[in-house]
Amino acid sequence: MTTIGKFLDASTEHLSRVERDELEAGLDDSTPRVIPHEHGWWIHVPVAECDCKAVEHMPALTAALRAAKKLDCWWINFDADADQVDGLEVYE
Repeated sequence: MTTIGKFLDASTEHLSRVERDELEAGLDDSTPRVIPHEHGWWIHVPVAECDCKAVEHMPALTAALRAAKKLDCWWINFDADADQVDGLEVYE
């Protein structure tokens, strides 16, 4: 049996400069899984809402995780070349 998951393709502009810097520096293992790539990050959407508490100090990322969860996405691909997502705040 093949399982296919969805992902939200979102612009890195949805993350504040402070949050992008923190993702660039790397997060500890208590946060959702983060996989850096050349133009951004893949971030795993936690199954349980309580799993987002580790990034509550990152309001833009938390909002994106909640939006992705509502869309039944398993991952968010934050990419510098991706489009902006309606409903998410945009930062410079």
